Amino acid sequence: MVSGGPFELVQYKANQYALFKRNPNWWGAKPKIEGFGLQFFSNADAMVQALKDHQVDFIGEYTPPTAVTALKKAGFVVTTAPSLSMKTFIINTNPHKTTHRELLNPLVREAIEYATDRQQIIRTAWLGLAQPGSTIIAPADGSWHDPNINVVPFNLRKAGELLDQAGYKMGPNGLRIADGHPMQYSVIFPPDERGTGDRTFQIMQSDLQKIGISITQQNMDDSATFNAISAPNNKYQTFDMAMWDWVPPVDPDFMLSVLTCAQLGNNSDSGYCDPSYDRMYARQSTLMDTSARRELIWQMQQYIYSARPYIILDYPDIIEAHSPNWTGFTVSPVMGSVNSLSTQTLLQVHQS
Repeated sequence: MVSGGPFELVQYKANQYALFKRNPNWWGAKPKIEGFGLQFFSNADAMVQALKDHQVDFIGEYTPPTAVTALKKAGFVVTTAPSLSMKTFIINTNPHKTTHRELLNPLVREAIEYATDRQQIIRTAWLGLAQPGSTIIAPADGSWHDPNINVVPFNLRKAGELLDQAGYKMGPNGLRIADGHPMQYSVIFPPDERGTGDRTFQIMQSDLQKIGISITQQNMDDSATFNAISAPNNKYQTFDMAMWDWVPPVDPDFMLSVLTCAQLGNNSDSGYCDPSYDRMYARQSTLMDTSARRELIWQMQQYIYSARPYIILDYPDIIEAHSPNWTGFTVSPVMGSVNSLSTQTLLQVHQS
């Protein structure tokens, strides 16, 4: 909450900066610094250059992988760590969607996952600084992630066989035909996905083309992205696909809630709604025994994985860089060292 932590906001200019000072009413250990400022950048390259030019002392979780080697050579301290964040390829599974209803066919969604080369995405887009995706709970959480989910491997031949099985044969121009129209779709794409997301999209676009599916990138700002996904009137009827991400808290409840019917028009970015899943979600929040709750949460992860409203592409590492003149950063799997959910954010930071 604003002013609820060791620092309080004293000045803010939209899309430019926010200034903080020590909160005199903070009940815990006093920060070692008098205050700090956050500067907002329109793109990651400008952020990295500001660090190189010593305009800022620290850059956080959105440090691009392509900058790591150069920053290390320049003498900056670069740290990487697993995170709870995940990159998602979203397929509209709302049974009331009015366009391209072939995407409701489980065989189509399974084929798309078989045509998703996670290892290539990690090598090319993330330069190895990510973990392969599987379920909606990231392994960095330490206890709630189900490691037993059997993720399908990259296999274009199998993907093609599934589309054949669904009855969608190859048509002219190398595109399959579904219900009388080519299998070509727009992928809604917000600003957060630029950079690594662009390269991820290009990999997926190339591989999907090989099995007769065409995707095109539809760039929008965040508000327009959600409005397009939830249109019309929060009924999720017209969008087909999207790419976005989640940075959830450590406890899995929030991430599990995103897929419930109650989140349509709120946190839902997929249009997914299944009463059976909702009942599991309601029950997990009542279980006091950790083992029993974990067992149910693992069932929920498998349930969502099989339904495929999301294809979880990867779990990006947190990448941070800072001046060697500063130390004491506390890296959290939630957003790294600058974590709005932690009282430890910048608490121990001090000059070297």
